[in-house]
Amino acid sequence: MEKIIVFCTSFIKDKSAWDLRYQKWVAHVTQLEWHRYGLSPIFVLIDDASPYVPEEVTVIKSPHELEENMLGVPGKPLLVTFANRLGRSATLSYPGWWRSFLHSEKMARSWGVQKMIHLESDAVILSDALFQYLCEFESGWLVLWTEKYKMPETAIQVVCADQFERFDGLRTEFLSGAFEGRLAEKILPFTEVNQKFVGDRYSEVRRNRWIFRSRKFDRFSFFSKQWFVGRVPSHADFATQVTHQQHLPKKAHTKG
Repeated sequence: MEKIIVFCTSFIKDKSAWDLRYQKWVAHVTQLEWHRYGLSPIFVLIDDASPYVPEEVTVIKSPHELEENMLGVPGKPLLVTFANRLGRSATLSYPGWWRSFLHSEKMARSWGVQKMIHLESDAVILSDALFQYLCEFESGWLVLWTEKYKMPETAIQVVCADQFERFDGLRTEFLSGAFEGRLAEKILPFTEVNQKFVGDRYSEVRRNRWIFRSRKFDRFSFFSKQWFVGRVPSHADFATQVTHQQHLPKKAHTKG
Protein backbone atom coordinates (compact mmCIF):
# COMPACT_ATOMS: atom_id res chain seq x y z
CA MET A 1 0.00 0.00 0.00
CA GLU A 2 1.28 3.44 -0.93
CA LYS A 3 1.23 5.98 1.90
CA ILE A 4 -0.25 9.38 0.98
CA ILE A 5 -1.32 12.52 2.83
CA VAL A 6 -4.94 13.69 2.68
CA PHE A 7 -5.18 17.10 4.32
CA CYS A 8 -7.20 20.23 4.88
CA THR A 9 -6.36 23.54 6.51
CA SER A 10 -8.26 24.37 9.67
CA PHE A 11 -9.21 26.88 12.32
CA ILE A 12 -11.63 25.38 14.83
CA LYS A 13 -13.21 28.22 16.76
CA ASP A 14 -15.41 26.09 19.01
CA LYS A 15 -17.28 22.78 19.30
CA SER A 16 -19.97 23.97 16.92
CA ALA A 17 -17.37 24.63 14.22
CA TRP A 18 -15.98 21.13 14.76
CA ASP A 19 -19.41 19.48 14.64
CA LEU A 20 -20.70 21.36 11.60
CA ARG A 21 -17.56 21.40 9.48
CA TYR A 22 -14.37 19.63 10.47
CA GLN A 23 -15.90 16.51 11.99
CA LYS A 24 -17.86 16.11 8.75
CA TRP A 25 -14.61 16.39 6.80
CA VAL A 26 -13.06 13.64 8.91
CA ALA A 27 -16.13 11.45 8.42
CA HIS A 28 -16.05 12.04 4.67
CA VAL A 29 -12.38 11.29 4.03
CA THR A 30 -12.16 8.32 6.38
CA GLN A 31 -15.12 6.58 4.76
CA LEU A 32 -13.73 6.75 1.22
CA GLU A 33 -12.32 3.43 0.00
CA TRP A 34 -8.72 4.44 -0.54
CA HIS A 35 -7.55 0.84 -0.32
CA ARG A 36 -9.30 0.06 -3.61
CA TYR A 37 -6.50 1.95 -5.31
CA GLY A 38 -3.63 0.70 -3.16
CA LEU A 39 -3.48 3.80 -0.97
CA SER A 40 -2.94 4.10 2.76
CA PRO A 41 -3.84 7.70 3.66
CA ILE A 42 -2.67 9.76 6.62
CA PHE A 43 -5.43 12.25 7.43
CA VAL A 44 -4.17 15.62 8.61
CA LEU A 45 -5.74 18.92 9.63
CA ILE A 46 -3.03 21.59 9.39
CA ASP A 47 -4.21 24.10 11.92
CA ASP A 48 -3.89 27.84 12.52
CA ALA A 49 -3.65 27.71 16.34
CA SER A 50 -7.26 26.79 17.07
CA PRO A 51 -8.68 27.55 20.54
CA TYR A 52 -10.80 24.38 20.42
CA VAL A 53 -9.20 20.94 20.16
CA PRO A 54 -11.50 17.94 19.68
CA GLU A 55 -10.86 14.57 21.27
CA GLU A 56 -11.20 12.80 17.92
CA VAL A 57 -7.73 13.90 16.74
CA THR A 58 -4.12 13.38 17.75
CA VAL A 59 -2.58 16.82 18.37
CA ILE A 60 0.93 17.49 17.10
CA LYS A 61 2.68 20.65 18.32
CA SER A 62 6.33 20.01 17.46
CA PRO A 63 8.51 18.23 14.86
CA HIS A 64 9.57 15.75 17.55
CA GLU A 65 5.96 14.76 18.26
CA LEU A 66 5.36 14.49 14.54
CA GLU A 67 8.22 12.05 14.05
CA GLU A 68 7.08 9.93 16.98
CA ASN A 69 3.54 9.65 15.61
CA MET A 70 4.74 8.74 12.14
CA LEU A 71 6.49 5.52 13.17
CA GLY A 72 3.23 3.98 11.96
CA VAL A 73 0.00 5.27 10.48
CA PRO A 74 -1.88 6.83 13.44
CA GLY A 75 -5.24 5.53 14.58
CA LYS A 76 -6.72 9.02 14.69
CA PRO A 77 -6.46 11.89 12.22
CA LEU A 78 -3.62 14.25 13.06
CA LEU A 79 -4.10 17.90 13.95
CA VAL A 80 -0.77 19.62 13.31
CA THR A 81 -1.04 23.04 14.89
CA PHE A 82 1.06 26.18 15.18
CA ALA A 83 1.74 28.17 18.34
CA ASN A 84 0.37 31.46 16.99
CA ARG A 85 -2.55 32.32 14.77
CA LEU A 86 -1.97 34.20 11.51
CA GLY A 87 -5.63 34.23 10.51
CA ARG A 88 -7.31 36.12 7.69
CA SER A 89 -7.68 39.89 7.90
CA ALA A 90 -9.25 40.44 4.48
CA THR A 91 -10.46 38.57 1.41
CA LEU A 92 -7.01 38.67 -0.17
CA SER A 93 -4.99 38.58 3.04
CA TYR A 94 -4.96 35.04 4.43
CA PRO A 95 -1.49 34.15 5.76
CA GLY A 96 -2.96 31.48 8.05
CA TRP A 97 -4.12 29.46 5.06
CA TRP A 98 -0.86 29.91 3.19
CA ARG A 99 1.26 28.78 6.13
CA SER A 100 -0.87 25.68 6.70
CA PHE A 101 -1.11 24.77 3.03
CA LEU A 102 2.62 25.13 2.37
CA HIS A 103 3.50 23.16 5.52
CA SER A 104 2.00 20.03 3.93
CA GLU A 105 5.02 19.55 1.68
CA LYS A 106 7.41 19.62 4.64
CA MET A 107 5.45 16.78 6.21
CA ALA A 108 5.37 14.84 2.97
CA ARG A 109 9.14 15.03 2.62
CA SER A 110 9.80 14.01 6.23
CA TRP A 111 7.46 11.01 5.92
CA GLY A 112 8.65 9.92 2.48
CA VAL A 113 5.17 10.41 0.99
CA GLN A 114 4.96 10.57 -2.81
CA LYS A 115 1.59 12.26 -3.14
CA MET A 116 -0.64 14.72 -1.29
CA ILE A 117 -4.37 15.20 -1.78
CA HIS A 118 -5.64 18.56 -0.60
CA LEU A 119 -9.37 18.46 0.12
CA GLU A 120 -10.57 21.54 1.93
CA SER A 121 -12.87 21.12 4.92
CA ASP A 122 -15.88 22.39 2.95
CA ALA A 123 -15.21 20.29 -0.18
CA VAL A 124 -16.62 16.84 -0.96
CA ILE A 125 -15.96 14.17 -3.58
CA LEU A 126 -19.29 12.98 -4.95
CA SER A 127 -18.53 10.52 -7.75
CA ASP A 128 -16.61 7.28 -8.10
CA ALA A 129 -15.08 8.56 -11.33
CA LEU A 130 -13.50 11.61 -9.71
CA PHE A 131 -12.36 9.65 -6.67
CA GLN A 132 -10.60 7.12 -8.89
CA TYR A 133 -9.01 9.88 -10.95
CA LEU A 134 -7.59 11.61 -7.87
CA CYS A 135 -6.27 8.32 -6.48
CA GLU A 136 -4.59 7.32 -9.75
CA PHE A 137 -3.06 10.72 -10.56
CA GLU A 138 0.69 10.05 -10.31
CA SER A 139 2.61 12.96 -11.85
CA GLY A 140 2.15 16.72 -11.75
CA TRP A 141 -0.10 19.16 -9.89
CA LEU A 142 -3.83 18.78 -10.47
CA VAL A 143 -6.75 21.09 -9.75
CA LEU A 144 -10.35 21.12 -10.93
CA TRP A 145 -12.48 23.99 -12.24
CA THR A 146 -15.22 26.27 -10.95
CA GLU A 147 -17.57 27.21 -13.75
CA LYS A 148 -19.20 29.99 -11.73
CA TYR A 149 -15.96 31.96 -11.46
CA LYS A 150 -14.26 30.58 -14.60
CA MET A 151 -11.07 29.74 -12.78
CA PRO A 152 -9.17 26.81 -11.21
CA GLU A 153 -10.75 25.32 -8.09
CA THR A 154 -8.04 25.11 -5.41
CA ALA A 155 -10.24 23.40 -2.80
CA ILE A 156 -9.39 20.04 -4.40
CA GLN A 157 -5.80 19.42 -5.47
CA VAL A 158 -3.39 16.54 -6.02
CA VAL A 159 0.31 17.32 -5.71
CA CYS A 160 2.80 14.59 -6.63
CA ALA A 161 6.43 14.28 -5.56
CA ASP A 162 7.77 15.67 -8.83
CA GLN A 163 6.23 19.01 -7.82
CA PHE A 164 7.56 19.20 -4.26
CA GLU A 165 10.53 21.38 -5.23
CA ARG A 166 8.12 24.06 -6.37
CA PHE A 167 6.76 24.25 -2.83
CA ASP A 168 10.13 25.41 -1.52
CA GLY A 169 10.06 28.39 -3.85
CA LEU A 170 6.47 29.16 -2.89
CA ARG A 171 7.34 29.09 0.80
CA THR A 172 10.16 31.58 0.25
CA GLU A 173 7.82 33.89 -1.66
CA PHE A 174 5.15 33.61 1.05
CA LEU A 175 7.62 34.53 3.79
CA SER A 176 8.68 37.58 1.77
CA GLY A 177 5.08 38.81 1.67
CA ALA A 178 4.74 38.32 -2.09
CA PHE A 179 1.30 36.67 -1.81
CA GLU A 180 -0.38 39.51 0.04
CA GLY A 181 -3.41 40.75 -1.88
CA ARG A 182 -3.35 37.93 -4.42
CA LEU A 183 -5.55 34.92 -5.12
CA ALA A 184 -4.02 31.47 -4.68
CA GLU A 185 -5.65 30.52 -7.99
CA LYS A 186 -3.38 33.05 -9.69
CA ILE A 187 -0.21 31.91 -7.92
CA LEU A 188 -0.07 28.13 -7.56
CA PRO A 189 1.83 26.47 -10.45
CA PHE A 190 -0.66 23.82 -11.55
CA THR A 191 0.35 21.49 -14.35
CA GLU A 192 -3.23 20.34 -15.04
CA VAL A 193 -6.56 22.12 -14.68
CA ASN A 194 -9.15 19.42 -15.32
CA GLN A 195 -12.48 20.78 -16.57
CA LYS A 196 -14.02 17.40 -17.36
CA PHE A 197 -15.50 16.80 -13.93
CA VAL A 198 -18.71 18.57 -12.95
CA GLY A 199 -18.68 20.61 -9.77
CA ASP A 200 -18.79 24.12 -8.36
CA ARG A 201 -19.22 26.36 -5.35
CA TYR A 202 -22.93 25.67 -5.35
CA SER A 203 -23.56 27.52 -2.09
CA GLU A 204 -22.69 30.70 -3.99
CA VAL A 205 -24.94 29.93 -6.93
CA ARG A 206 -28.26 31.70 -6.43
CA ARG A 207 -31.60 30.77 -7.88
CA ASN A 208 -33.53 33.27 -9.94
CA ARG A 209 -35.26 35.76 -7.65
CA TRP A 210 -37.38 37.15 -10.47
CA ILE A 211 -38.02 40.88 -10.02
CA PHE A 212 -36.13 40.72 -6.68
CA ARG A 213 -32.78 39.72 -8.21
CA SER A 214 -31.17 43.09 -7.49
CA ARG A 215 -28.57 43.07 -4.71
CA LYS A 216 -30.53 45.74 -2.89
CA PHE A 217 -32.87 42.96 -1.75
CA ASP A 218 -30.01 41.03 -0.10
CA ARG A 219 -30.64 42.94 3.11
CA PHE A 220 -33.92 41.09 3.60
CA SER A 221 -33.39 37.85 5.57
CA PHE A 222 -36.04 36.08 3.47
CA PHE A 223 -33.70 36.05 0.47
CA SER A 224 -30.88 34.41 2.47
CA LYS A 225 -32.97 31.28 3.01
CA GLN A 226 -31.67 27.97 1.69
CA TRP A 227 -34.45 27.87 -0.88
CA PHE A 228 -32.64 30.55 -2.90
CA VAL A 229 -29.32 28.67 -2.92
CA GLY A 230 -28.61 26.56 -5.98
CA ARG A 231 -28.89 22.82 -5.37
CA VAL A 232 -26.01 20.42 -5.92
CA PRO A 233 -27.04 18.56 -9.10
CA SER A 234 -27.35 14.78 -9.00
CA HIS A 235 -24.66 14.39 -11.67
CA ALA A 236 -22.05 16.50 -9.86
CA ASP A 237 -18.62 14.92 -9.30
CA PHE A 238 -17.72 17.32 -6.49
CA ALA A 239 -18.91 20.33 -4.54
CA THR A 240 -16.89 23.02 -2.78
CA GLN A 241 -17.69 25.63 -0.14
CA VAL A 242 -20.42 23.28 1.05
CA THR A 243 -22.55 24.50 3.95
CA HIS A 244 -24.06 22.26 6.62
CA GLN A 245 -27.51 23.04 5.20
CA GLN A 246 -26.83 21.74 1.71
CA HIS A 247 -28.15 18.39 0.52
CA LEU A 248 -25.55 16.22 -1.21
CA PRO A 249 -26.96 13.80 -3.77
CA LYS A 250 -24.50 10.90 -3.61
CA LYS A 251 -21.13 9.73 -2.42
CA ALA A 252 -18.09 7.97 -3.83
CA HIS A 253 -17.02 4.50 -2.69
CA THR A 254 -17.15 4.15 1.09
CA LYS A 255 -16.21 1.37 3.39
CA GLY A 256 -18.95 -1.17 3.50
